[in-house]
Amino acid sequence: TLESRRSSEGEASSIEGRTSIMCAAARDVTAKEYSDFLQYSGVVDWTKATVFSAIDGKWNGVLREIFDKQSIGTGTFGGVSAYVYILNAGHQSGHDGDRFSLPSGYTMEALDRTHAEIINSEWKFGGDPDMLKTIGQQIESFNCLDGTRGVFCNTKQGKSLVAWGMMQRYTAIGMVHTLPDHRRKGLSQAI
Repeated sequence: TLESRRSSEGEASSIEGRTSIMCAAARDVTAKEYSDFLQYSGVVDWTKATVFSAIDGKWNGVLREIFDKQSIGTGTFGGVSAYVYILNAGHQSGHDGDRFSLPSGYTMEALDRTHAEIINSEWKFGGDPDMLKTIGQQIESFNCLDGTRGVFCNTKQGKSLVAWGMMQRYTAIGMVHTLPDHRRKGLSQAI
């Protein structure tokens, strides 16, 4: 399975519109299939500097070969370059339900773009339209890696998002927040 998400023109997460943010997850594929996917499918715009976010470390050799073939440098802002943020070796898709259990009445699920509004309104650095757009893009970018999670409180009225965390482009989990009425229950730790 190969999934990708590239930032579009003018996204808030791109650096002055010159950088493309790329997330390319691969499961059960060979190095050749991954290499072909990145080089020939039109997934990567090789004319721009590209941030490869949350890439599994096993693809280091494949990326190095592609960069050499495309004459791409790493870590420079002059010319076309690539910045690669590698997932740590212990990352696994999915969450270890045995390690952190949720209290009764709570469930954990992937976030989707509809959750961006509540996150933007509740997060201390949110509250403006640009951040709303960024949060929505981040949710879409990292769902392919199981990188956005929300904890929902289940009530008679339905379920509501009460805690969340999202993978950042440099592969750390950030924007972790729990609504005040649901704190001290281990929800953020479970995320």
